[in-house]
Amino acid sequence: MRDRENQEGNAGAGRQNAAEEGQEKTAELLLKVEVQCGEAFSVSGQDRDIVMIPFSGTAQGPYFNGRILGEGVDVQKIDKNGKRVLSARYMLEGEDFMGQKCRIFIENEGCPGEIYRPLLVTDSQALAGWEKETLWDTVEGIPGGVCVRIYRGRG
Repeated sequence: MRDRENQEGNAGAGRQNAAEEGQEKTAELLLKVEVQCGEAFSVSGQDRDIVMIPFSGTAQGPYFNGRILGEGVDVQKIDKNGKRVLSARYMLEGEDFMGQKCRIFIENEGCPGEIYRPLLVTDSQALAGWEKETLWDTVEGIPGGVCVRIYRGRG
């Protein structure tokens, strides 16, 4: 098993990339999700290794404020050649900008070096358009976890 610092750093490893440089200036920030990572669990198989990192956290932005409901999980599949596929899934619960209670499901999957395109599903009428928009995100390490920023617009 890798050491905890390496695991926490890898929770978002590769999700930052050259495409994000300068993009924040031409895109609109929808959500900032601050994630606190739990203890990682791993298994080494014949063809690949799996690392699962549970997490909790909060979300804030101009359109939604809330928290991760229960725990999310970041799953990292690493084949024997070192190719890594990352997949994070979690649900937020909070209030939209109209003051309505709502939930947002977020799925983020891809390989390091790619632009990540999160899938969002919500029961908020005010945020329903996010389900059809092309979104992208950045992930950066913070003490004990990562900060995910989800944008719309250029990316």
